[in-house]
Amino acid sequence: MAMLLAVYMWWVVASFDTMTPPARLGRVDAQLFTRATRNAPLIVGLGGAEGGNAWASQRWRTQRERLIEQGHAVLATGYFGLPNTPRLIRAWMDAASR
Repeated sequence: MAMLLAVYMWWVVASFDTMTPPARLGRVDAQLFTRATRNAPLIVGLGGAEGGNAWASQRWRTQRERLIEQGHAVLATGYFGLPNTPRLIRAWMDAASR
């Protein structure tokens, strides 16, 4: 069994294409919420388990506004359930949540 797992792991690494960039490379569904203040500390809100960009929704508006009032900028980023979410980010976030 261990040998089979080792062969499979080798195959996954050997077959991974490192030369071809993903189709949606550099495109992410995100919205920046900030005041006119420059150089504000940035908080990145990751949303997606809800099937979209949760931090940009009305439901999270109160929390978002509270952070902005405290002098932060909020970058609402959707990592799942949006058309421009790169697959690599989705895979990493899904693995990290387990």
